Amino acid sequence: MPWLQAREVSPALAAFVVTGKVTSAVDGSALSGVTVLIKGTRTGTLTDENGTYRIEVPDENAVLVFSYLGFKTTEVQVGGRRVIDVSLTEDITTLDNVVITALGLTRQERSLGFSVGKVGEEEINRVVQENVINSLAGKVAGVTINSTGGTGSSVSMVIRGATSLSSDNQPLYVVDGVPIASTLNNVSQFGDRNLVDFGNSIADLNPGDIESITVLKGPSAAALYGSRAGNGVVLITTKSGKGSRGTRVSFSSNTTFDQPYRFFDVQTRFAPGFFSFTPDVLPPGQFLKVNEAEAAGAGIELDKGYFA
Repeated sequence: MPWLQAREVSPALAAFVVTGKVTSAVDGSALSGVTVLIKGTRTGTLTDENGTYRIEVPDENAVLVFSYLGFKTTEVQVGGRRVIDVSLTEDITTLDNVVITALGLTRQERSLGFSVGKVGEEEINRVVQENVINSLAGKVAGVTINSTGGTGSSVSMVIRGATSLSSDNQPLYVVDGVPIASTLNNVSQFGDRNLVDFGNSIADLNPGDIESITVLKGPSAAALYGSRAGNGVVLITTKSGKGSRGTRVSFSSNTTFDQPYRFFDVQTRFAPGFFSFTPDVLPPGQFLKVNEAEAAGAGIELDKGYFA
């Protein structure tokens, strides 16, 4: 019979199974779906919902590579250990000049083919304004901002000049992906037909709740919003709790007091009514109504008697 020779296998070169658990260094929670690879090979596995894994390594010199989105890639040499627990640390990367584009997509500004303007949280809250649109004055090129009246009135925002003689040329406002109507409440009448300008709806936004404002200027930037974006688009992104750990409450309050410098004179010369006679130019049975004089029956006294 031929001799049977036994060959001793070195423990350092024998394959064995390594198990362990992968957790987050932030809060110690288990991480599922972490990729565990043997360095230099395509052999690997994923952690389960409990963060545990099981992989067979060729020898104790093998190196395990742990990678997960949002965390730093970690390499660990096995060294003969059968149980290897790993704690991954967060990988915080800051992107330069990141802007929000149409449909809320985040892209780097240098990769865009159109002009955009962005104002961050610090610039918005540097000087508190009653209307958040006033915070953009002088901060975005090509944008003209004017107030249509006194305190609390509507604010007009025109991007790259007026494009229409019949409309108010206001851009489309999109807050967290939701378009909102923010037309001007212009004071275009006088007398008892005068309207009170309570401001446009964009003034209801709290500047302290806004993370960033992006102004899309070119037609290509506003193409996805259709004809409503013919005057440009203003994308407003509000804050979220993802930047804070645990429970955090912040409070701020601003109060404005206005005192009129002087009061305007109220006219008392005109009153509503009809002529008590029929002019010769009108058919019988019709009376002439003094429209403008009647409308001026209440309100500030006019400098001149227009249409009276």
